[in-house]
Amino acid sequence: PTPRAASTRTTTMRATAVVALLLHALPGSHGAATTFVRVPEDLAYAEAEARCTQIGAAIASIHSAAENELARTACGNSACWLGLAETGGDAGTAAANQTWLWQDPPAGQTALPAYTNWAAGAPDNAGGDQRNAIIDTAGEWHDSLSSPSHAPLCRVAGELNFTLDHAPQQCQVNTKCRQKKRTSKGKTGNVPRKDRDPTCCGRGAETSNIKHRSCAPVGDATYQFVQTGMACDVGESVEEYKCYPCKPGKTCDMGPGDEGRCKWPGPGHGTFVGVFLVFLGPIIFCIFAGVGWYVHKRKNADETYAAAARRVLCRRGTKVRAVAPTTSEEAPALPASTVSVVDAPAAGIAPNELGTVVSVKPANQR
Repeated sequence: PTPRAASTRTTTMRATAVVALLLHALPGSHGAATTFVRVPEDLAYAEAEARCTQIGAAIASIHSAAENELARTACGNSACWLGLAETGGDAGTAAANQTWLWQDPPAGQTALPAYTNWAAGAPDNAGGDQRNAIIDTAGEWHDSLSSPSHAPLCRVAGELNFTLDHAPQQCQVNTKCRQKKRTSKGKTGNVPRKDRDPTCCGRGAETSNIKHRSCAPVGDATYQFVQTGMACDVGESVEEYKCYPCKPGKTCDMGPGDEGRCKWPGPGHGTFVGVFLVFLGPIIFCIFAGVGWYVHKRKNADETYAAAARRVLCRRGTKVRAVAPTTSEEAPALPASTVSVVDAPAAGIAPNELGTVVSVKPANQR
């Protein structure tokens, strides 16, 4: 063809691609608008597929030339993983006999590709049994082993509320974890039990090591907490999540330890109870233990006196009332007609049990 004809054909192809992209992006043109996003990390295929799931997307599947152009644009100047994998076959299976399936196609699309854009000669198993696929900077597809590192290309129905530029400086561990509420006057207080968020401070979290983790806001800027299994760079510890910047006007979840809603123990009754238990608890325990010991000793003493008194026999017509041990100086002043000094050994009473002062009343005196 002449140069003019070639130029005209190229211009027409570009215009067609732009129109296709615009139609594809229109809401309601064929369901929710599709967005392709590249995660700026180089990962092996299994990790790339997991990362797409973690951000609320799916490893990319492509079902038209328009979608392929969107995917190529999203990948930019790097190769990206696609969610296309070979099933069956081996390293010696010819391309014509290979079966490739989308791993996570959207609703309404089949796993068996209706559209492909393999590069010339691909898939070719040039490096062995290559069972995964990538898209290059030109938008062409190549088969690949699963171990090399490439950026994940994810497919989103609609769009994400956040960008994928991880902000490690916003990773934090909330050591004060009690749910808070904001009143009409702007003050904070405790949330009633019936209204508590079950995910606050990790209640109901999948793993205990994540329950106090969150992303710290900066002014009005917030972040999306995404548990990933990758280090978030909190000091020298390894925290398994990412903090992605929230897009303006969007709402993001800053994590189970979000300081905007979760505090513990903080000021208030929690601190008072803690101080009470730590400092006053032992003192109160000692007081009660001392009182208990004193009551126990008095009870034992009273039982001893009573037993000794019962051994003083009621002799013919006489009732006997024993008086507790006392020195002669402390003996109670009783009328001489009712008091007699009894020889303790002769009465069968050991001196160390009762003493020697006994009050005796004749039977005819009540």
